Amino acid sequence: MAYDAVDRLPEGTPILFSTDFDPASMPELRPMMTAVLRHAFKKKLKVIMMGHWPTGIPLSTIILEEVAQEFKAEYGVDYINIGYRPGAGLVMIQMGREIRSVFDIDMQGNPLDSLPMMRQIHNYSDIGLIACFEAGAMGDIWVIYAWGRFGVNIIMGTTAVVTPDAYPYLAARQIEGL
Repeated sequence: MAYDAVDRLPEGTPILFSTDFDPASMPELRPMMTAVLRHAFKKKLKVIMMGHWPTGIPLSTIILEEVAQEFKAEYGVDYINIGYRPGAGLVMIQMGREIRSVFDIDMQGNPLDSLPMMRQIHNYSDIGLIACFEAGAMGDIWVIYAWGRFGVNIIMGTTAVVTPDAYPYLAARQIEGL
């Protein structure tokens, strides 16, 4: 199901990765995130990386850069990393209106408008899919705000202890895959 959700996206479609985990959960989530990133780059999707756990950003940056190198992806053209902002619920709501209202620069300090791939990406209506990698309850918040309020499609990769809480979203078709 999650594979199909990514596979249906046309070339050039933006996909938002939310990396909400810490070092303890990296052994479970890294293989999932790596597989989805490879699929996204193979399909030539535009990857936007972010996170709601500050500890997840350095970890996910390592994974993103490794996979981007495999595909010879160019920063700012094929992928970007916008990093972390506190206040997950508010961040999600604001991103639904305008990403730049909470992330005006990327992790490297570049204004988003200076990055070619971001010139036409402003909110969830410009993003084909959100891929969440979750060690906690952040997936719940994505469903409440991004799917519930803005209708954005979501897939999740979750740790074993989080997965039972995510199945009801899958059964209710509030997420497209686990």
